[in-house]
Amino acid sequence: MGKLDHLGNAVRSVIRAYHGSPHDFDKFDASKIGSGAGRQSYGHGLYFSESEPVAEAYRGSMSALRRTPEEDALELWRRQAMLHGDSKKGVLSAIDTALERMEEAANMPMAQQRWDDILQHLYGIDYRQPLPKQSGAMFEVEIGVPKQQLLDYDNPFRSPAGITAANVLDRVAPGAIDHSTLKRIQAGEDRLTIHPDPVERSLAARRIRKLAENPSGAEELFKAGIPGIQYIDDSMLSSKGIAPARNYVMFPGTEDSIRILRKFAIPGAVGTGVASQYEESP
Repeated sequence: MGKLDHLGNAVRSVIRAYHGSPHDFDKFDASKIGSGAGRQSYGHGLYFSESEPVAEAYRGSMSALRRTPEEDALELWRRQAMLHGDSKKGVLSAIDTALERMEEAANMPMAQQRWDDILQHLYGIDYRQPLPKQSGAMFEVEIGVPKQQLLDYDNPFRSPAGITAANVLDRVAPGAIDHSTLKRIQAGEDRLTIHPDPVERSLAARRIRKLAENPSGAEELFKAGIPGIQYIDDSMLSSKGIAPARNYVMFPGTEDSIRILRKFAIPGAVGTGVASQYEESP
């Protein structure tokens, strides 16, 4: 039988998640933190999502930030060719799209100039050549850390060892939890429950987040026994029609626990799957 928490619920010993990147690699490396999403706005670490569409949305947005107008033209052609099933039709459709975007950007000189550059590259594309490869890569991973060990921004007081987590936070982030709340948690009154005060939850989360955004703060949290953060982020997804999902930030020092199960491009897989090496409870 697998591990159970104090309530008798099965505890998964691993996290299955996805990572989208403008880069292609074979191992996660903490020294490369910042070369993808860059802002590290939820904490200094490696970012993952339980949702493949969410990871793909980040991959696409980060790849777009790094593209030249020529690469943008090729990407636009690729998308239109996928819709039309014919490269020549794809180029013509991409030209029509670029012209529409230029009209929409008529009062934005910088945007109009970029679309003009994209249009010029589209006119120069040889549609008889193979479609360009998709930039970046998608990764399906297995993280050898139970989800319950990660600090939850949506409720910093909830943990399989909530009292210990509160003590750790009080030590590495003084003031993140007010004194009266800390005393109640230590007394076991709030053990493993959602904190009843949403304002206090929010204040604690913001203070912890400020600490975690800093590399030295992330290192402190990791040394204190907190391997990473979990949170639900819908900041960039609602306009794209993608459902919010739980995301994870793994602090530097956890790289060896992250195993790539599958690496694939969009839209088709380019790698084979790897079996799990961890025992999981259903």
